[in-house]
Amino acid sequence: MLMGIGFMPLNLWIYSRYWAALAVSVPYQNLLITLAASLVAAAIGYLITWRNPKAGLILSKVFKILRYTM
Repeated sequence: MLMGIGFMPLNLWIYSRYWAALAVSVPYQNLLITLAASLVAAAIGYLITWRNPKAGLILSKVFKILRYTM
């Protein structure tokens, strides 16, 4: 999973080289910021679940409900 997330900017760079003649710009900085935020959030979740499985289960249920309300 992490390799897939990490290679997303590389994949965009490879495919966007052909669009260089067009006025299309790929916001690499925004992509990397979003990627970093997602990885940090996932790492915190894994750490909480690893240190305290009961708290991880409770947080998982809470965030599942919040995900459907957004």
